[in-house]
Amino acid sequence: MKLALIGPVYPYRGGIAHYTTLLAKYLARRHRVWVISFHRQYPKLIFPGRTDHDPSKKVIKVNAHYILDPLNPITWWRTARFIRDKTPDGVIMQWWVPFWAPAWWVIMKLMKGLRIVCLCHNILPHEGKRSVKLIRWVAKTVLMQADVFIVHAKTELKTLKELLPDKPIKYVTFPSYSELATSIDGRISREEAKNALGLAGVPILLFFGFVRPYKGLEILLKAMPKIVETTGAKLVIAGEFWEKRSKYERLIEVLGIGDWVKVVDGYIPNEELPTYFKAADVAVFPYLSATQSGSVSLAMGFGVPVVATKVGGIAELVGENGWLVEPGDVEALSAACIEALRTGDCRTGKREPGEKGWVYLVDEIERLLTHQAGEGDG
Repeated sequence: MKLALIGPVYPYRGGIAHYTTLLAKYLARRHRVWVISFHRQYPKLIFPGRTDHDPSKKVIKVNAHYILDPLNPITWWRTARFIRDKTPDGVIMQWWVPFWAPAWWVIMKLMKGLRIVCLCHNILPHEGKRSVKLIRWVAKTVLMQADVFIVHAKTELKTLKELLPDKPIKYVTFPSYSELATSIDGRISREEAKNALGLAGVPILLFFGFVRPYKGLEILLKAMPKIVETTGAKLVIAGEFWEKRSKYERLIEVLGIGDWVKVVDGYIPNEELPTYFKAADVAVFPYLSATQSGSVSLAMGFGVPVVATKVGGIAELVGENGWLVEPGDVEALSAACIEALRTGDCRTGKREPGEKGWVYLVDEIERLLTHQAGEGDG
């Protein structure tokens, strides 16, 4: 088949960019694929991070056409014209933030007659309940232009079915980012990694990824006194703060755990990932809400034991490969971290190779595009 895939790829950073890149690679094994990415992704005024560009020296690249600009409607028309000129058998679009609603609505309208598969990462925003009715209306208005859908969390399946009860929707387990882990693994040992972080001989908990309210870092910090008392572990917070860092610093001071917390405030480039994940004895994801998480998949790709919360598709992703607790439960989180530190790698290595998840996702895209999906929500 001939396929068009819209989404960010390098030089843009983050989970969606990695997802688009890996999906493009696996689609291209069987099909002719045109990747349409962004000339500009977000205006600086509304982007909470320092930059949306990836500083990594080691990257996974795919060929792409950088056309889209969210603030320039002419590029929306150019994108649709570029795709229509290729006469594809299907168009794969992704939905993760309502910011893209105007552009996506116009592009979908201009591509009327082409079959559109929409990969929905987050039907609704992670944070806040302001204007929920408006956001739901915006999501419904845009998404109803697509023909079929894929989600990676059963909670998202439920939400989307409520919005679009008559549309075919397929749930597919979030594919593994293990290829990203293995492609940049510098063969550094655990001892070397701990030394590189200045934490030789110390048990390490790793909180990895952008620091945002829904990620639950506050809960993990409150769990640390008990963890420190029992195990002597130190916490490494590795990721760029998308909210005020000072509130966490005040909490660390109040809890008296300053000597047990190392903060690395910044985006971690690909070549440094092995240092953090190899040094970690346990990766902790205390999310208060979520759909899925590339960071969890990345930790599992490195073979790191995972403690996470039962939210969205994370519980489905982790399964029996880690420890799951209720979100917001400080005592349960500390107990799970203590057990994970004591028992080590007993719950890792049970996932299928990462390639299978992407191959299965490609299979489902093919079925949906060729009208072989059945009911579509299995």
